[in-house]
Amino acid sequence: MKKVLTPGLAIERLKANDPTLTTVDLSNNAVLQMKGKELFPQLGEALANNTVCQELILVGCMVNDFACEQLGEALKKNSTLVVLNLENNNVGNDGAIAIARSLAVNRGLLLLNLLNQKGARYGAPPAGLSTL
Repeated sequence: MKKVLTPGLAIERLKANDPTLTTVDLSNNAVLQMKGKELFPQLGEALANNTVCQELILVGCMVNDFACEQLGEALKKNSTLVVLNLENNNVGNDGAIAIARSLAVNRGLLLLNLLNQKGARYGAPPAGLSTL
């Protein structure tokens, strides 16, 4: 039977640089959805110094701009992560910009999935501004 990976356990194992943890899949995790403000800074910190994990999957975890700022800071230091899947979340322009800025420094990430963000229209002017 496969052991379920909780956010707390994932953070612990990432911090410890567990050599068996090459993929972290926390898709649709209710704890991460409810405690994101507390857990994303911890996840970002653990990921920043990790040299093992190659794939982070956070599909449907209510990842927002704040979470992207935390992940972006981690990506500035982490060059091991190859895949970051943030599909089906709440990433807005600010979150996408935070990730994009980190990619100016990061040389490891090959795949970034930002499909199906709720309410996001990347590149759209802020509400109230019109374009000619």
